[in-house]
Amino acid sequence: MKYTRLCFTPQGLEENILSLCKLYHGEGSNPYDVDSPDREERMVQFLKYHLFDAEKDLSDNPTRWKYLLLQERGGAFTSEQHLAKLLYDFCIGKKLSMMKDSTGYDFRPLMEKMSRTLV
Repeated sequence: MKYTRLCFTPQGLEENILSLCKLYHGEGSNPYDVDSPDREERMVQFLKYHLFDAEKDLSDNPTRWKYLLLQERGGAFTSEQHLAKLLYDFCIGKKLSMMKDSTGYDFRPLMEKMSRTLV
């Protein structure tokens, strides 16, 4: 097996967060359209739209999310990778809770179903 120099380069928090993102990969604007005439497709696009925004916000403001996580849960982190995973789960969980509060619909099952196809 051939190894490149990149295999041994340690990653920082921002790179670890971006590696966890399923929809946001550095784009400037949100590509998801929530105006589909099909109800099921509209719900998927609505979820993707909001998850994209959450991933972008986490990528742009990891320090703020770290502060919020520490304030709410406290804790110690074993590595940048561990912290990135905790921050990602925390941020997405907050977004899904806000979506449920505003729409009355729990998007978690749809997200779990969608996550299996995105990976």
